Amino acid sequence: QDVWAHSSAVATLPFAATTPAMNLRIASALAFFCARAAGASHLSDEEGAALSVDDACRGDAAAGDEACVAELLQHRALRSIEDCVARSLVGKWLCKDALGFKTINIGLDVHQGESSDCKVRADIVVPDYLGGNREYVVTTSPMEDGTYKVKYYNQKATPPYFHEGIFDPKADTLTEDLGHVNGGSELPRPEGATTAVLTFERTSA
Repeated sequence: QDVWAHSSAVATLPFAATTPAMNLRIASALAFFCARAAGASHLSDEEGAALSVDDACRGDAAAGDEACVAELLQHRALRSIEDCVARSLVGKWLCKDALGFKTINIGLDVHQGESSDCKVRADIVVPDYLGGNREYVVTTSPMEDGTYKVKYYNQKATPPYFHEGIFDPKADTLTEDLGHVNGGSELPRPEGATTAVLTFERTSA
């Protein structure tokens, strides 16, 4: 499985500016991150719950349970505050010289989610020889310094995993750290890559 997942993004690779050897190094780097992410641990129970808040009063819990309903409403109220921030990511983003490979540009195209909760969806479109397209579910949470922690969930991977990044609303920049998975596990940097962090700048709303 890939490190690329549940998000709307477009990747542009100027093949004329690359060589077969460079293409092989890029493919190896991305495949390395993918294999490492797929081998990482499963999402924690807390992370799984964060993606299914609307199910909090279903299953074993009775729909009429007052404590359950109160907790659900509290979750929804908190998430509605974040909702505006997550949806402010909607648009097209571009990372130039991705992973340190000169002339390699990767775009992120974020779309508004269909549901009323605080999630958006994005697609990273990657050439087939680099692993093909991937999708993310993207969430945000506020940090003390005025920025927002962003989580990119790959729910289609086996096992599912997530990467983290930072959204800076003042600078209007967005990052994704491919070098860490599930909030902590560090992935060693593959040969040829000078960074594991994708830094995106918005190109259109």
